[in-house]
Amino acid sequence: MTDLSSFLRPSARSTLPPPLLTAATYPGIIKGTEITTASTGTVMLRVQLAIDTRGPSAGWPDSIPESARTQAGPNGEQYPIDLEMVRLRRDFALTPAAYFRLENFLTAMGFEIPTDPDGNKDYEPAVNDLNGRTVDIEVQQFLSPRSKELMNVVGELYPRKPSPR
Repeated sequence: MTDLSSFLRPSARSTLPPPLLTAATYPGIIKGTEITTASTGTVMLRVQLAIDTRGPSAGWPDSIPESARTQAGPNGEQYPIDLEMVRLRRDFALTPAAYFRLENFLTAMGFEIPTDPDGNKDYEPAVNDLNGRTVDIEVQQFLSPRSKELMNVVGELYPRKPSPR
């Protein structure tokens, strides 16, 4: 019988780093939101994202060649990147100088942001309704100053455009 706990002790030579996606705009789904704090103490809304792999306009953008849909293993072998396993995030700072970014995103997604008679805005109903919505994710690459490795970050999120396919 196979010792299933051995799956929790893989060889470091056989584990893969997170895949590096080619910079492009990918179809996405909002998987959740949470309020969190950055290492600087700034309160943020974190939008958790997944690549949408459902339907004809989902998956890899047409602009990404087959050769860029793999990642190298420890011995140079190529493994296909499983888009269903890719997780990304977009953080919105919740500060007076940065709320406009969140508001621009929410209004682009079709939400109206109510303002009470005192001028206070209420983003909570819109944020609570984001889960499951489809978006276009602008995936970018940047060089990490600490690890000196290329990494993916999310630039902008846009409402999903219908595919020309």
